[in-house]
Amino acid sequence: MATYYWVKTSGGSPTSTGTWDNASTANWSTSSGGAPGSGPPTSADTVIFDAASDNNTGFTVTIGASAACAILTISGVDQTMTWAGSAGLTITTTATFQATNFTNGYTGTITMSGASPTFSGAGNTFQTLSFTSTALVTCTINGDNTFNGDLTFANRAAAGIGSVVLGGNQTIAGTLTLSTVNVGNRRIFVRSSVTGTARTITLNGTLTAPTDVDFRNITTAGTVARPWTGTRLGDCTGNTGITFTAARTIAGANPVYWNLVGGGGLNSTAWANSSGGAVSLDNFPLAQDDLVIENTGLNSGATLTFNAGYNLGGISYSTRTLPVTQSTTVAFSLYRGYTLSSSVTTSGTLGITFSSQSASQTVTSAGVALTNFITIDCFGQAFILSGNLTVRQDTTSTLSSGTLDLGNNTLSCGAFSLTATSPLTRAIAFGSTGKISCVLNNATVWNGANATNFSYTGTSNVESTYSGATGTRSFYHGTTAGATEANSPSITVTAGTDTVAIFAGSSVKNFDLSAFAGTFTNTARTIYGNLTFGASNTLTAGASATTFAATSGTQTITTAGKTLDFPLTFAGAGGTFTLGDNMTVGATRTVSLTAGTLNVNGKTLSAGIFSTTGSTTRSISFNTSTSTISISGTTTSAWTASGSGFTTTNTNNTGVIKMTAATAKTFTGGGFTYPTLDQAGAGALTIAGSNTFYDITSSYTATGATTVTFTAGTTQTVTQFTASGTSSNQLTLNSTSAGNAWYLSDSSGTNSISYTTLSDSHAQGGATWDAYTTNGNINGGSNNNWNFAIPVTYSYSADIKLRSMAQRGRF
Repeated sequence: MATYYWVKTSGGSPTSTGTWDNASTANWSTSSGGAPGSGPPTSADTVIFDAASDNNTGFTVTIGASAACAILTISGVDQTMTWAGSAGLTITTTATFQATNFTNGYTGTITMSGASPTFSGAGNTFQTLSFTSTALVTCTINGDNTFNGDLTFANRAAAGIGSVVLGGNQTIAGTLTLSTVNVGNRRIFVRSSVTGTARTITLNGTLTAPTDVDFRNITTAGTVARPWTGTRLGDCTGNTGITFTAARTIAGANPVYWNLVGGGGLNSTAWANSSGGAVSLDNFPLAQDDLVIENTGLNSGATLTFNAGYNLGGISYSTRTLPVTQSTTVAFSLYRGYTLSSSVTTSGTLGITFSSQSASQTVTSAGVALTNFITIDCFGQAFILSGNLTVRQDTTSTLSSGTLDLGNNTLSCGAFSLTATSPLTRAIAFGSTGKISCVLNNATVWNGANATNFSYTGTSNVESTYSGATGTRSFYHGTTAGATEANSPSITVTAGTDTVAIFAGSSVKNFDLSAFAGTFTNTARTIYGNLTFGASNTLTAGASATTFAATSGTQTITTAGKTLDFPLTFAGAGGTFTLGDNMTVGATRTVSLTAGTLNVNGKTLSAGIFSTTGSTTRSISFNTSTSTISISGTTTSAWTASGSGFTTTNTNNTGVIKMTAATAKTFTGGGFTYPTLDQAGAGALTIAGSNTFYDITSSYTATGATTVTFTAGTTQTVTQFTASGTSSNQLTLNSTSAGNAWYLSDSSGTNSISYTTLSDSHAQGGATWDAYTTNGNINGGSNNNWNFAIPVTYSYSADIKLRSMAQRGRF
């Protein structure tokens, strides 16, 4: 295959106007804007018109004798290009036009001869377009195009079905010819490219009565009489302005019966209008019909082969008690129910698509495992499980549109996908115990990358059950768009020693790894429910944050003693995030609180850095006894609080924030209220900002002295103040600027310290402040309202004698 570009001619007066036929080479080059003289193109070649095709002015291309190519692309032409002529143009596979700078004066026929051609007309006007393959697979017509002539399709030469996919509305002034073969198993399927989105065919000329044609999401319009009528027209739902062949259903007591005792293919002459009745291709089942496979008409142990991608209605084996094999060699679609019996065995690995847009579809598996994967594409309707359903285990089943109603049952598959190029409304009804169980490994187990228009009801439950050690299982939800708190699924990994990943940017509700013994990778992920690790997990370290974002209720995080060596962010306005056990976050990682309530819940949260910023309401609950946050960071931002809307609760006054770093660290309180702040490490602790504490204390006694430095000019308001050293570990309390005061305020009671060197401290508020030197304290100077000496207490006594008043001169 060669590629030819239309270019200007050579010589004294170059021009881009010329003739495209099977002889002229004047305007063809093998490169864009290159030297002419190549070609001409044949039916095996690619033809391109682009910005270099013109001579800086408009030009005309006349289609001449036997013009042909395999692929035609008109893209980027920046001068007006006019097509002219009346000879035929044959294009094998693809024709792509641009919407502007193209004027069609061409009155000939464009013939698309391939089995799977695409015609993208970009909304232009054409004369006649003819699809001539008698073995059509899929023909696609894109753009809202107008045909001043005809639009025609050749009849199929053999049993099977070919699709005509409309990516836009089509207007036809001449004749529309679809299938006229009049053989029931040679069919054409005219449908919209988007499920649930109707395409309109406006026909203002003549309709050749269609025979053996299926329609889906097609609306008819124009001057031709409507509704359209024909022979054996299949209703694949979503249509307007077409009269379909009357449905033959079980409920109507007139279904279609299989009656070929030796078995055979779906396209066989095997169909009867009564049990054991005469067979004819005229009886071929349509999308609105029920198909019955019973004991009559099919030998025990026979095989029924689905060997063409027909649109079928319902299939029922409900009365079949003799063994039968359903073999699938070509994917097919169902528009009604699907009822198996325990006598059925399935084979073949291709898909079954459930497609009704007019009524719900119920599957009754009778315990039979399908070797097919399934696609649910029932826009606006429900696909209902009447019991557990097991489908193909080594590939993905998909929900493209409509509702998967689990009915409290389990759908077992390889993997499950919500992905749609143009995401349609999709939903899952889990009920209270419904479940999707996925067995694949080294694959995307849940693919909800585009979660737009997805929702679920009930208690979501997605299980990943692989128990081996190979590869990586990935879970995608909302990585492209659409993830919400309400539509993120709960996922449980039930076994395995492989690797599990929530893909970067994804969201889940509950995520449970408690029974998993492999590696969990570090990615940026959002959790809207509980996160539960197991003791046998290996957690990969990394800089990507895990965000907890529930906006109501309580999220519980259970770490099973594992170190979470990655950042954590609590960011759900209105949500509560509760520690299920002690939590250790990596020494270099930040725990951020931007919204909601972090409930320490009587546990210890150990982290390198803590940060809370912004104006959204947020809080830390220390209410449960012995709730502790231990910060080991060694930076000036080991603890940073700023903005507004931040509170802490400490009902029983036992909550503690421990600053444990062995080197200098800073607590920047932002003016908020805290429980006890404990200098618990050898490195000097600087307290920045004017804050309120239940207590400021020092528990560090390991090696040598330590220091708490207060920012000059700030006031720390306390309920009590117990910061003290020991006889062998003197504590220093001082100012960030020697000689400049820092302030302590307590409204009542007595605060006594010991073994402390105190400088620049001005105590106030009404309480008594004792720093007796007899208790090992040292007055470092510039202190106010501290008592360093024990007050002297004086006692007085008097000896008074009383004498008799009877003696003169005595008083």
